[in-house]
Amino acid sequence: MGADEKAAIQQNLEQTLAYLEVLEKEIALLGQRMELVRGAIVEHRGAVDGIKEVMKEAEGEGEGTGEILVPLGAGVQMKGRITDATHLLVNVGSGVVIEKDPEGAIKTLEARISSYETNLENLTEQLKARQQQQQMLSGGLQGLRGQ
Repeated sequence: MGADEKAAIQQNLEQTLAYLEVLEKEIALLGQRMELVRGAIVEHRGAVDGIKEVMKEAEGEGEGTGEILVPLGAGVQMKGRITDATHLLVNVGSGVVIEKDPEGAIKTLEARISSYETNLENLTEQLKARQQQQQMLSGGLQGLRGQ
């Protein structure tokens, strides 16, 4: 094997290693994005369940006395009583909040959940594609190292 061939193999090896590093970073980033989306789905499902529970409490069908815990932040909560379960304030983006009835709020949240689930499916497909590329390059890398 001549010096030119060895140099070409070395250059190819370096390029493959660099691309593998890029793929590893993309895979990690996709994993992080997927976790964020999963968290948003859980949060939105919790909000839907919360609205349903508040509606039950307000109608006297719940397990309690109409009292709820109101989160104030930093792990602090206070007891509160539901005085109006028919008007909910829903953030619709860009700091805009609109009033909706419980059914409307649930529909809005379920639409977001659906969008997040679609996003999660797309991210999963991207992750699988990157992982397949990584496996192929790793196999090719073994062949280059053997030369």
